[in-house]
Amino acid sequence: MEADNDIDDLIKMARKKVNDNNFKEKKEELLYGERIINNVEHKKDEELNSGLSNEENSILTAKPKFLEKVQTLTAAQKGTLMHLCVQKLDEKKEYTKDDLKEFIKNLQDKHIISEKEANSISVDLLLKYTKSELWQELKQAQEIHKEEPFYIQIPAQEIYDEASEDEMILVQGIIDLYYIDKDRKLILVDYKTDYVPDGDVSKLEEKYRVQLNLYKRALEGALGRNVDKAMIWALRK
Repeated sequence: MEADNDIDDLIKMARKKVNDNNFKEKKEELLYGERIINNVEHKKDEELNSGLSNEENSILTAKPKFLEKVQTLTAAQKGTLMHLCVQKLDEKKEYTKDDLKEFIKNLQDKHIISEKEANSISVDLLLKYTKSELWQELKQAQEIHKEEPFYIQIPAQEIYDEASEDEMILVQGIIDLYYIDKDRKLILVDYKTDYVPDGDVSKLEEKYRVQLNLYKRALEGALGRNVDKAMIWALRK
């Protein structure tokens, strides 16, 4: 049928968008691409089932028992959502609690996040972030860059002890945030949502010291200037 072919083409196009090497791998866009696939496949299932009896349809669409339980988001998934929110916030604005609730609702209305994901986002934590010292610096910053991909070639021995001295590896990643402050200083920020005992961020800095240094080297190589400050910012209560 022609309609089936159209739906199959939409599925292929959506999957190509998600898997395209040139497609920027931002989490919310990948998630949106997957939702395109799910919505189209759901539409196709509805068309296939339209000729079945009510009893046959109920058998095909019955939800498996293991899916009937309410599934909660993992800590990693919640962390990804916090990264997404921080990326989408406008640093030139002053947010109230109601503003942030509306901000989250807009993400849901645009199908960037689901209802369950929206309900799991801590408005209080976002409000705390928008009242932080970092936020105030960003409001005055000359430049702000978020979710910037990078590539850097490093000696393999920095990662693998057994590697030979002349062996190099290509490392790629995404820098959460860097900005040029009002005094033209280059600041690098890496957000973390790990649990921090007693709010001691220094433990996070030690844990991610190698990673942060790698980001710093990559940014300095890309911009041709020194990073004046590199820091971990904890997105936790």
